[in-house]
Amino acid sequence: TPITATDVIAAAAKSEIVPTTLTHQESNGNNTAPKNSKTDNDSEQEDSEVRKLTAKIEQEKQ
Repeated sequence: TPITATDVIAAAAKSEIVPTTLTHQESNGNNTAPKNSKTDNDSEQEDSEVRKLTAKIEQEKQ
């Protein structure tokens, strides 16, 4: 299926949630190293996915 701007926005919005969740965990003192590294990895993966989606959209426009 073609990738729409909505898909990219949804992926970007999803990745925006990660820092908020991380901050919330820190304020509760519940942050553990494994959670931290998992969140970082998830965030990096999502960022990569957003870049791929954006590149695909740019290619489709041309």
